[in-house]
Amino acid sequence: MTAQHLSDYDQSHDALCALGQQMSERLRALVAGQGIKVHAIGCRIKDRESLRHKLSRPDKTYQSLWEVTDLVGLRVTTYFEDEVAAVAQLIERHLPVDWDHSTDKRHALGEHSFGYRSVHYVCAFEPALCERHGAPSMLRCEIQLRTVLQHAWAEIEHDLGYKSLSGLPPRERRRFNQLAALLELADDAFLGIRRGLQRYQDDVRERLRSGQ
Repeated sequence: MTAQHLSDYDQSHDALCALGQQMSERLRALVAGQGIKVHAIGCRIKDRESLRHKLSRPDKTYQSLWEVTDLVGLRVTTYFEDEVAAVAQLIERHLPVDWDHSTDKRHALGEHSFGYRSVHYVCAFEPALCERHGAPSMLRCEIQLRTVLQHAWAEIEHDLGYKSLSGLPPRERRRFNQLAALLELADDAFLGIRRGLQRYQDDVRERLRSGQ
C-alpha cells in the first residue's frame, strides 16, 4: 500500500505545489484585507522521504494517500501573539476547518507547563480548485500559526532531532523548559511594549487635540 501511496504522491506533486501556492495567496489576501502585518507566510509540500516514513509507521494506517492531512503545509509567522489570534479568527471565518484534526497547542500545555506553542488548523481545499488541478476533493492542508519566537523554538527543537522533550536527558530537558518559559515571557513583553507605545501615542494625540 505504501508503494501505491508514494506513486500517487509522485503523480500529484505538481498539483500539490499549485494548490499550496494558491492557498498561500488566499491567506495573504485575507491577512492584508484586515491590515494584519505578519512576518511571513510560507508553503511546503511534504518531502517524499518524510511521507514514506509516515506511511510506514505501525501506529498509523492510511487507506488512501489523501487521508494524510499535511501533504500541503502552510505556516504563518507573526510578530506578536495577539496577531496569531487575529489570523486564527480569519481562518475560522473564511476557510473550511477540519476540527477533528486541528489543535491549539497554546492551551494544550496547561497553565503550569512551557514548551511548543502553535495553532494547527487542517483545512479543506475548495472542490472546484482541486478539480481544476486534477486533485481529489478530499485533499486537505495543514496551516500552522505561531510567532517568530515560537517559530525559533520549534525550528531549534526540530534541528536537535527530538520529537518529544521526554527523550532528552534531565538536565537538557530542564534547560529546554527554561528557554521555553523565557521565550513565552519575551512574547508577552513585546506585546506589552507595543500596547504601551500605542497607549502613549493615543494619549499624545488626545492632548494635542484638546490643546493641553
